[in-house]
Amino acid sequence: MALTLPTFSFERESLIAAPVEQVFAFHTDPQNLLVITPPEYRLRLLQAPTPIARGTLVIFEISFGAFTLPWLSRISEFEPPQSFTDIQEWGPFAQYRHTHHFIATTDMQTLLRDTVVYTPPLGWWGLPTEPFLIRPFLETLFTFRHQKTQELLLDRR
Repeated sequence: MALTLPTFSFERESLIAAPVEQVFAFHTDPQNLLVITPPEYRLRLLQAPTPIARGTLVIFEISFGAFTLPWLSRISEFEPPQSFTDIQEWGPFAQYRHTHHFIATTDMQTLLRDTVVYTPPLGWWGLPTEPFLIRPFLETLFTFRHQKTQELLLDRR
């Protein structure tokens, strides 16, 4: 009997002072990943068609200290301007599914919600890294992304 690895979930939400269409458009341009990813991860886009749609493959490299890893992500769901989902096809996680939700709270305000369902890498050996490496990585990444989204969209007003 094979044991199934557990999955974990992470969610971050923020109110962004911009219309839902603008927040959605910003997040569906892969070039913006370069400015909303913390610099210490040295993100590099290798293939990033614009605009994205269902089926789009985005390929990038991300660094964790001295290690640089390729990450292939495919857009599996695309529902403008409410949501889109990308699924890791190859990368640092055993499984990674990221859904971006965009909810208009007023004409000029959007609730941005990122939900990630993931399984750590390295099978059972990777599970102990979840609270000490993976969860802090996601906290850092999405806190930065939400802050930069707010800052950059305010600058565009």
